[in-house]
Amino acid sequence: MEDVISEDKCNVTSGSNKMLHDLYYWLSDTGTMSHITHRQDVFATYKPLPKVAISGVGSIQPFAIAKGTMFLCDGIIYMLQLHNVLHIPNNTNSLLSLRSWEQQIGQSIHIKYGKITLLTKDGIAVARGIRLTNRLYQMSFILSRIAANSDFMFHVHGFAPTWEVWHLRFGHVSYTYLQLLYDKRLVDGFIVDLFSLKLDCVACTEAKHSATPYGSSAK
Repeated sequence: MEDVISEDKCNVTSGSNKMLHDLYYWLSDTGTMSHITHRQDVFATYKPLPKVAISGVGSIQPFAIAKGTMFLCDGIIYMLQLHNVLHIPNNTNSLLSLRSWEQQIGQSIHIKYGKITLLTKDGIAVARGIRLTNRLYQMSFILSRIAANSDFMFHVHGFAPTWEVWHLRFGHVSYTYLQLLYDKRLVDGFIVDLFSLKLDCVACTEAKHSATPYGSSAK
């Protein structure tokens, strides 16, 4: 089960005023009934369980040893709170249960052109991913490590950098190649406001202007 708990930019600050987040990759899975992670450090709440055998995950017999709650941010405006996430230490990847997402009334999944989008009941896209070569979809989030008993608040700092800003930061690389870098997750920390416009760059336009060559000299 999961909730969208914030519509502000997901910069989360604890009572000690310390930023606590990092990039965290998940594989979306239609088979698993529960969200699964192999990392213990990502939990906001953590409840040990008797070793529970889990079937259909990996080539070895995995065991869930705990469950808990965690917070994931899409890097732009939305934060997801995942409940009852299973901790399986010997699992290779973290799995996001698409079944669990669809069980929420009105929430849906959209897959097209090698991209997956999680939508709220209002049709708002709150998470996106890309198809890998093994036909799985990889989704990246910013992990927010918030202890269950911590005081925290959400701050609005403006949106993630726009396509135009990244165009300048990468030395005027074309938007086509910026999109390729983003889709294939080739650059860590490359978080962009996907709804921003890909505006024409004045410097690039001027640099591509040609001058009419001078004719041959004549007296």
